[in-house]
Order: sequence, then structure tokens, then C-alpha cells
Amino acid sequence: MEVTVSERAGFCFGVRRSLSLLDDAIKMYGDVYLYGSIVHNKIVMEHYLGMGVKVAARAEDIPSCSTVVIRAHGIGRCERESLEKRGVRIIDTTCPFVGLNITDAMKSEKEVLLIGLRGHDEVSSIALNARNGVHIIQNREELLDIDLKKDYTVIVQTTFPEKELDGILEVLASYGLSPERKVCLSSVRQREEIRRLASSYDVLLVVGDRSSANTRALYEEGLSAGKCSFLIESRKDLDSLTLRGRVFITAGTSTPPDVVMDVKRGVESL
Repeated sequence: MEVTVSERAGFCFGVRRSLSLLDDAIKMYGDVYLYGSIVHNKIVMEHYLGMGVKVAARAEDIPSCSTVVIRAHGIGRCERESLEKRGVRIIDTTCPFVGLNITDAMKSEKEVLLIGLRGHDEVSSIALNARNGVHIIQNREELLDIDLKKDYTVIVQTTFPEKELDGILEVLASYGLSPERKVCLSSVRQREEIRRLASSYDVLLVVGDRSSANTRALYEEGLSAGKCSFLIESRKDLDSLTLRGRVFITAGTSTPPDVVMDVKRGVESL
């Protein structure tokens, strides 16, 4: 069996930055609280929980004067204000690209038309920072419920599926509406790679957490390319798969590199 690992598999810039800041906080302050999951990956979270990092979902759950690390997907304006009132030390690891979306929502004097997946942490953070109302749109059909003759600030979730996005933007363009930024370039390049190399492999293995929008989008890209595709979280999931021919391995942007390489070794041992 021929096995190839994508050069783009695993941590993106934003995730590397967030985890580096969290590591620095642990070294410097020892006792650290995470406000939500630092990234969407159980293996990463288990690593930090094993180091004694605590996770809180509300500001009230964090003792005053503690050190709090804000997740890569950011938080809402009121959540930050609640933390500040408790007198905690805040270390903000929000991905810079997510931060741009949050800033756009906060500064907008118009309603925000947010193209994103409901319930996703980034989408929630952006929505909670919008000062003049927000409409969350997941697909082209949902635009039928929106008055597109109004002027909006259009914001796109950094990991939103491009194929769904293209249809939405096509409709918005007919009303003179467009976002300042689209999908994060790391996500775009990973998905492009799957399409570009489709003829060179028989099976696509996507490694990552099923709660990760980026990881799921890679898996769906493989299916759209007509490839036999599997989404797995780690090497142990290989036991339930039947692999053949040429295998191409890629991974979500929150998947640790050592997990990816462990999967590679697992495939090679089959």
C-alpha cells in the first residue's frame, strides 16, 4: 500500500499560536483556566487537562485573580467584560483571522449578515460581539428569510465550506453585498489540495476531531471529489477500516502532527 501525507496536514498558524501562548501561560503561572476548549480536538484537550489545566464555561466559575486563557475561537464582548470584572489575568489566544471577524462585528454600525455554522464557537463569538443585530446564514435557502435590500456587514466564518459559500455569495452579489474576507487561506489550500491530487490516490484519510468544522469540510471535499473517504480521530480508528491502493492522509488544522504521523505508521503496518 502506498501512503502519502499532505504537507499541509495538521496545525495552522492560528492553532500553533494559540497553543504556544497556552504553553507559555502554564510555564509562567502554573494554575491556568481555559475559557472553553482551546481548539476543537479532544486529544489536544486531554493533553492539557492531564497537565492540570481547568476548563470553565462561565466567568462565574473562575476564581478572582486567576489566569484565564481565551480559546482560539474567541469569546463574546459580555463574556470578556464579566472576566474583567472578576479581576482575572486574561491571555487572549484568539486566532488573528477570527479576531478580524470579531472586530468587524463589533465596529459595524449595520446589522451583521454572518455566514457560518450555528453553534460553532467562532460563529457564537462573532454574533455575541455584533452591536447592531446579527442574522446567521448556513445555506443559500436561508437567504429567502432575509431582506437583502437592506445594507449589511457581511462576515464569513473562517472555516465555512467553500462550496456552500459560493452559492450564498452569488445571491448576495446580485444585491451588491459582499464580505471583506472569505475563508481562511489555510483551509482553502487544504481543500484545493484534495481536489488537485484526487487522481493520484484511491483513498482519502482525514485525521481530526469530528467536532472540527475544518476537519469535516476536508472529509466532505473528498466525497465531492468522488474518492473513498474516511474521517478518523486517531490510529485506533483504523481497525474498523478496509484500505487499499494509494492512501492520501490529510488532517484538520487542530490535529496534532504526531497523531497524523502515528496514523501513517498504522496504515503502513496494515
